[in-house]
This record gives sequence, C-alpha cells and structure tokens, in this order.
Amino acid sequence: MMRGFDTIESMNADEVLVKRKRGTKRYMVAAAVIGGLFFIVGIMIGYFSHKAEAEGAGRQKPNKRLEPDEFIIEKVSKEFLDSKLRMFSSKPRLAGTKAGTEIAETIKSLWSESGLDEVHMKTYNVLLSLPNASEPNMVEVINKTTGEPVFTSQLYEAALRPEDNTTLIVPFAAYSPAGIVEGNIVHVNYGTTENIESMLQNLTFDLTGTIFLAKYGQISPKQKVQNAELYGASALLLYPDLADTNGRDNANEKVYPDSWLMPDSGVRREMLLDKYGDPDTPNYPSTEYAHYINPETRNLPKIPCQPISYHDAVSLLEVLTGSAAPQYGVVSDNGNGSALEVRVTVNNILQRRPIHNVIGIIKGSIEPDRFILLGGHHDSWTYGAVDPHSASAVLSQIVHLFGQLLQSGHRPRRTLVFCSWDAKEPAIIGSTEWVEENEKLLSERAVAYLNADLIAGGHFTLSVKASPLLQDALFTAAKRVPSHVENYKTLYDLWAARPNDESWNSQEPKVSYAFGSDGDYVSFHENVGISSADFSFTYEKKKFQGANYPLHHTAYDTYYLYKQFQDPNLACMEAGARFWGILANNLANAPLLPLRASRLSSAVSAFLDALTLELQDMLDTDSITLDAVISAVRNFSDATSKLEHDMNDSPELTANPLMLRRYNDKLMLLERAFTHINILPGKEFVFRDGTPGQDVSPEDIYLYDILNTVTDMTHGPEQIEQLKEQISVIALKVQSAADSLYDIGLIKEK
Repeated sequence: MMRGFDTIESMNADEVLVKRKRGTKRYMVAAAVIGGLFFIVGIMIGYFSHKAEAEGAGRQKPNKRLEPDEFIIEKVSKEFLDSKLRMFSSKPRLAGTKAGTEIAETIKSLWSESGLDEVHMKTYNVLLSLPNASEPNMVEVINKTTGEPVFTSQLYEAALRPEDNTTLIVPFAAYSPAGIVEGNIVHVNYGTTENIESMLQNLTFDLTGTIFLAKYGQISPKQKVQNAELYGASALLLYPDLADTNGRDNANEKVYPDSWLMPDSGVRREMLLDKYGDPDTPNYPSTEYAHYINPETRNLPKIPCQPISYHDAVSLLEVLTGSAAPQYGVVSDNGNGSALEVRVTVNNILQRRPIHNVIGIIKGSIEPDRFILLGGHHDSWTYGAVDPHSASAVLSQIVHLFGQLLQSGHRPRRTLVFCSWDAKEPAIIGSTEWVEENEKLLSERAVAYLNADLIAGGHFTLSVKASPLLQDALFTAAKRVPSHVENYKTLYDLWAARPNDESWNSQEPKVSYAFGSDGDYVSFHENVGISSADFSFTYEKKKFQGANYPLHHTAYDTYYLYKQFQDPNLACMEAGARFWGILANNLANAPLLPLRASRLSSAVSAFLDALTLELQDMLDTDSITLDAVISAVRNFSDATSKLEHDMNDSPELTANPLMLRRYNDKLMLLERAFTHINILPGKEFVFRDGTPGQDVSPEDIYLYDILNTVTDMTHGPEQIEQLKEQISVIALKVQSAADSLYDIGLIKEK
C-alpha cells in the first residue's frame, strides 16, 4: 500500500537522506587517505632532512655563477702555471729548431683542448741566424811564433748544477757573420761614440783592423756593432761586467746557483739587427708569394761579433797585459818577448727556416669585428724560464680560463685573439710578419694589444709600459687583483706605493709611455698605431740598478732559477694572470671602451713642454718656431675634452648601438694618427730606442724619440731645415688626431 506524500519534497525525502549519508562516508574516507598521505610525506621529509643534516652537516650550498672577473680571480691555478712553466722550460726553445717547433705544437694542442672557437698555427719561412753546435764559436790568444793557442775561451757556460745541461746551448750573437779574424784587441769600455772618441785622443795609430772588446750597457749591442764598423774594427767581443750586471754593492754576494746573481761564467745572447722582422722581406710578410730581396743587399752586420763571459774577458786581458782589464786601451802582448795575437772564430749559420705562431680566437657575440689581442713569445735563447716561459705559461692559463668561461655561456662582446709568437729573440720576427700580413685588417679592427715577454724579472713591484689611452683601464684592472705582497690590499695599492722611481711624485702608479723597440708590441704600436701595453713584475731598482735581471739570456735562466729566486711560490705569475685576464675581459666586454682620450692629449702636451725645453736655445737664433705645434696641441686638448663631455652627457649612449659604435671607433682609431712620423735623422717610426737629453726623462714622455733626435742633431744649415720640416710634420699629425675626434673633421665643425 502506497504511502501518501503532501509535497514533492516529502516524496523525495528518504532518497535525499540516503544520498547525504552515503556522500558523508565517501568524504570521510578521502579525508582519511589524504591525511595519511600528508602524515607519511611529513615523516619522510623529516627523516631525510634529519639524515641530510646528520650526514652532510656544514655542506656548502651550490656556488652561484661567477662573473668573468670573479671567475678569473678564483680559478687561476698555481698547479697549472707550475706544470706549464716546467714543461715549456725543460729544454732550449731556439727559433727554427726542433725544440722550437715542438713547443709551438704543444701550445696549439693545449689551446685547442681549452675549447676556443678556433686555434691555428701560422708558419713563415724566414732568415734565421743559428749557432753551429758541431763547431762552437771561440776566442783564442795565439803565440805567433809557435802558432799554438795560449788561451781559449769557454765553448759553453759551466754547468753549475748537476741538472743543468749547458752544452745544449752555444753562445752566439744572432746575425753576426761567420768568419775568422786575427788582430790586436782594443778595450773600448761600453763602445759608445763618446768612449771611442775619448780613447782616440790618446792614440797615435789607426783603429782599422783591431778587435774591439766592449762591456754590455749604455747602448744596445746593435749600436755597439755599428760603432765598431764605423771606426774600422775587424770584430767585436761583448762581455757582461759583473759590477754592472750584478750591481757594485753585490760584489761579495753569492752568485747562481746560490742566488739570482750572475756567475763569472755567464754569457748573454743578443741579436744585432737594427731592424725587426725577416731581413729578407723588409716591410712585407714572408709568405709563399712574397718577394725576397737579393741576399747581397741584406742589411746585416759586416764584422764578426761574439759574446763571452766576464771570466773569459778578464782572463783574455790578463794573458795579453799581465794585469786586470783596463778601462780603455790597446793590448797586444804580455811583454815577455812572445808575439801574441787574438783570433776570433765565428761559425754561425745563416739559413731560411720555418717559424710557427700560434693564434687562438674566441669570436665576439656583438662586435666580432673588434679585436682585443693578447700576446707573448714562446721561443727562447736558452731554457728561458723567466723570459719568456713565465709569460707563455700565464698566457696559456688565461686561454684556459676564457675557454672555460665560453663553455659556461660567457661569450665576450668583442673578439679575443690569443697570440704565441715565434722568433721574437732573433729580431721580433714572428709578430712582425703576422702584423705585416694582417696590417689592413688590424688597422681597421684592433682595439688593443696586451703583451708580456716575461712575468717576474723580480717581485718588488709592477712595471708597465703603455699607451696613455690604456692607463685608466690598467688602473681599474689592478684594483680588482688582490696583492701578492703583504700589507697591500690590491695590486694597484702595491703598484702605487712602490713606483721604483725616486723622482716619481704622483699618487697614481707610474706608467711609462716610452716603449722602446724590444718587444712583440713594437709592430702593433709603431706600424699600425694600436693602443698597446706591456707589463711585468720587477726588482727594486734602488737596491739593484741593472738593466735587466742578472741571468737574462744566459744558460742559467732555468726553472730552478725562477722557482728559487725570481718568483717564490709563483705569486707573481698568479697575480699576473689575474691582472692580464681581467684587463682583457674589461676591454672585451665594456660597452663603451675604457680608453681615455684626455690621457693622450695630456701626454702630447707634456711632449710639447719637453720639446720646447730641448729647443729653447734654437727657437730665436735659428728662426725656428713651434707656433703650429702649440696650436695643434691646444686643438687636440680641446677635442678630447669635447669628446669626453659629449660621452658623459649622453645618457642614452649605451642603449644606442650606432652612437656607441661611433664613439668607440673614435677612441679605437685615435692613436693611429701618430704613426709613421718622419723622425730625423735616419729614424723611421715614432717610438724607438734612444736616450733623450738630460733634462728629459724618457720614461715619462710620449713621442720621446723625437726629443732624442733633436738632442743629437748638429746645428748645421741642412739639419736646421730638416728640423723645421719635422716640426711641421708633428703639427700635422697632432692636428689630424684632433680632427679625427669630430664627426666631420673635414669642415672643422668645431
């Protein structure tokens, strides 16, 4: 019987009630399951957290991704540096030899493994001067009556440690011609023009045919050879006076292998060419299609030259005179009735051989057509632990670090080019040939060239030669590098506190603007006008006045020397790698190039002051005026000020690629204006060796070789006309530099 319902809701009441009861059970089950899961998960989290704390208490969190400069500071490895220094200096690496080729191949392999975009070897076939290992050079004193030698110089340097194999290294002077010369010896002190002229005042005979004996120092070996040729000598012998090489205050100190000082058996190797690059292809690269000059027209020394040790020089003179070496003088026999004569035998080989540069490239991400170049050489006269392998090991470390950065996603804004040069020692050949081959490309695209021939000639302070444009970039990099010397926070602080120049009175570190011409930077800077820098650590010159570290270019420049005395604990190599790497990184990645134009205009103004000082006696009497130069320098200063004001007053600069490129190009190309000034007399480039007048410090003066020329000039009518011409060229170059900083310099919009 059906039950009656009053309403539809009443009819569905039981059904609704049933459904509610069933739904409640389901929700309760689900809640229980979920709660259980949360409970289990909580237990697991607690368990594993407790386990991690128990097993890994103190475990560091994953390192954050380091910025490139931080990465460079942190990741420089002394173990890496030590292994490469030992490997590279394990045998002599003379250019053109099997060991010289071997190290180039080793470096190429190392760089390829570092993950660069490209690594290749560039080979040139060049004219090299090499020693004859089977017939070493020698100097003898011959008894003319019997024909027997009464003295013979050492064929090799004495092996002062059991590990040193000095018989692998024949003493020689590169590009000395082979030949046998006999004659009397004339001791010419340092072989300067002043030395020879002073000696001639007391002589009553011609110097023609005599053998000059000269000490290293004051002028370069190539200048000594030129002077010997000029005064008619038949040969030249060179030796290191230990009073100069080791310092007069160190006469009683221990020498190698008990210190870094030169023993009396040490012999210095040197090159004798007046020009750099392959002598057979002057001003052109030694490529397969190159034109080689007639061998008879080669500009090579004409008389034999041989380096000897201090011991041999003193012994030679004692045999001839029976006394210690004279300051000046002629020596022929010892007065015992025997006629004595000196015989110089040089067996050098002149031969075309291949040399090998190694070039590594990391392509820039935004400006691949703008290059930052880092370079040094891998050839050496001997074992070369200090020069060059302390630098070649550091360069390989930098390549390795930038390769790691590249693999981690840090591609630089501009292209990095790493260069390991061959045949630097004979005549700066490898880098010169490469620059000559790529001159057009480099002149349009190279931002800067950063060089190091060696890292630690000493460990007292940093020594830098650089274009004024790079000065602030150098300072910025040095401020990022921790000091390797106690009591100084950064490398900049050390550099500023130890200027190594008693006359230096600036709060800023000392930077020399005078490059000279003895490094691989020479072709980049002189020929192409690329802003360049060269750095190394050096000794305290207040305590040691030598022109270089004592064992430079000797058989004793070994791994032992470097680790024991030059750079204990490799602290300089570590700091040098950080400094070089950070400097390169900043130049490669800064949107606006950190090149400061006003530094260059200030340097040119200082040059004008020095030039005025040198010419003060001539300005009125010889109708010489510097008005045009003064005007050009003023215009250049105004132009650099305007450029920097415009850059600072352009907040949108870095956001505007075309504007940024325009300013960067002005900075990059600025120094090109100062190349190929016709320096007189007989000078070819702006930056060359020389010693300006006493009132001018060569270390502080940009374009300083012009001052040297002015100082050396005689005041004849012809020279005065040449000087007037030179002054006009200087004015033109400085004004051209000023004009280059304006957008349309042709119409003098300023």
